[in-house]
Amino acid sequence: MRGVFDYIVKPLGDDRYSNVRSNGLIISTSLEDATTTQRLAEVVALPLELEDNDISVGDIVVVHHNIFRRFYDIKGRISDSSHFIRDGLYYVGKEFIYMRKDGDDWKAIDPFVFVSPLPNDVKLQLKVNAEKELFGIIEYSNKFETGSLVSFEPDSEYYFNIDGKRMYRMFNRNICLRA
Repeated sequence: MRGVFDYIVKPLGDDRYSNVRSNGLIISTSLEDATTTQRLAEVVALPLELEDNDISVGDIVVVHHNIFRRFYDIKGRISDSSHFIRDGLYYVGKEFIYMRKDGDDWKAIDPFVFVSPLPNDVKLQLKVNAEKELFGIIEYSNKFETGSLVSFEPDSEYYFNIDGKRMYRMFNRNICLRA
């Protein structure tokens, strides 16, 4: 099975949610909690109308949080996402694939960039180890130099957990300043 314009993927480890930590702690049991949906997928099939993007069958990719998500419909029944095909397979358009794993390294796919937030210099009483707003370090990019200190637009960042590290996914155009 192959899509005309879409990739066919399955969730990494066949788990739709990544809500159990390595120590067995369950961090959420809610279907609606987007922070715990699986965002890593294995590519099963390439689209028939393939553009040059270096993604191959078997690659691990980072996808949008709603690809594998389940939800309650208007009648209260549990439903699969609109990307669900069957037998644990999902279709994903190229606009919902943000990064691919190349060996041990990650490569951001244009027009996306992944930025690690900076810790805040001031430790507030209620926000211990809070992050410095609107600043970070480029971790994975297709356009910017890795390790660059950057500032980004407000509300452009979207949280991801990549290899146990907190990062923000945003568009290249959201980067305002580079040091």
